[in-house]
Amino acid sequence: MAKATQQCRESTGAKAPGKPVATAAPERPCCIPSISKGQTLPCKPATKLDRLRSALNFMAELVLRDPSYVPIFTRLEEEIAIEEAKCQDDALARARALIHQNAMRQMAAA
Repeated sequence: MAKATQQCRESTGAKAPGKPVATAAPERPCCIPSISKGQTLPCKPATKLDRLRSALNFMAELVLRDPSYVPIFTRLEEEIAIEEAKCQDDALARARALIHQNAMRQMAAA
């Protein structure tokens, strides 16, 4: 009987009583569906900079369709400039990018 129980556990992936059960994270789909026109976006680019560039490309298409997305497009450009400055480890470039970003926020708020 013990052998049959062991075989059942192995075939179903169940663990013996008292042993911790390892739970795997749910798998994410390889593509994220887009709301507009059934387009798909690639899933999880390698770095933050890659994600920002991917988002910028997507927003460029949206800006062409509807200019109301320009502030988001501009913000993504600023974020990319900041991330590129971090990659170069150039404090002066990061400071310039941050001041530019703050100026853009103040203009948008006005």
